[in-house]
Amino acid sequence: GFLVFSDTICKFFGSDKGWVESEVLLEDLFNNEKYVLFRFKFFALKDETGGEGMSIDDFRIVDPINQNAQSVKILYPTTSCEVGDLPRKIRAVIKNVGNRTMSNVPIDITVTRINGPNSPAVQTASEVLNTTIFSRDRYHFTTNTAFDFSEYGDYEIKIITKLPGDARPKNDTMIKMVEHFEGCNIFFEFGTNQEVTDSSRWRLEATHSGREYIYSEPYAGWAPNTFNTASVCVKNGAKVRFKLGDIDTSIAKFTIRGYDTLYVDEGDGGPDAVDANFDWICPPQ
Repeated sequence: GFLVFSDTICKFFGSDKGWVESEVLLEDLFNNEKYVLFRFKFFALKDETGGEGMSIDDFRIVDPINQNAQSVKILYPTTSCEVGDLPRKIRAVIKNVGNRTMSNVPIDITVTRINGPNSPAVQTASEVLNTTIFSRDRYHFTTNTAFDFSEYGDYEIKIITKLPGDARPKNDTMIKMVEHFEGCNIFFEFGTNQEVTDSSRWRLEATHSGREYIYSEPYAGWAPNTFNTASVCVKNGAKVRFKLGDIDTSIAKFTIRGYDTLYVDEGDGGPDAVDANFDWICPPQ
């Protein structure tokens, strides 16, 4: 077929560290059309700066309505061994996908520990987002209420927008699962070369009781010709695989340690670096 409408709705370089939502308002010529053809163009550079690719998912074609508050994403807290150290406020994002400006949006928050002793244990709160959100704008917010994640186990976080007159309630709810687990820190030391580019990143994969935990950070922004440190809290008893991922030869040497144990002692960097595999056992408290 022939292109009847074409535009760039989102593009980026390097890594976006997750999903990116894009939206385009279709021109009036699409009104009352039974079929609409979408075409997507993907490409990556063939040289050493090319990335690993991308994916697209979750297409929606909707008619505009006046009142529509969309729950987008719960950003915080996240699964970790430290989430239960103190009560946590929740950070999340909503979007005004209606035609009209909306203000003072009510929300209901529920945090449920779904396993462990005395479960299910439910915490609830109702709040109002005291702000004005214009049509098509997003709003990042932090709850006034702090919630208790101190017990080990899985928690379901649910936020529901309660905008009066909302004509599309199906997009009002967002849910995130968070685990508080027993663990301790693995420490890394990376010696960088003269140049640090933005396409390489290290990756740690931990598996425990059929679950996989992924930790990854880019080398972009690290100072050259020096030592850079990082750490991550890993679940006690997990099987660990560490991948240096140094496709740009940004790293000269790297070391992995857990308290008094060296798992990698000044290993060579570069694209041929060998993965490190080991069982992670926390030291006695």
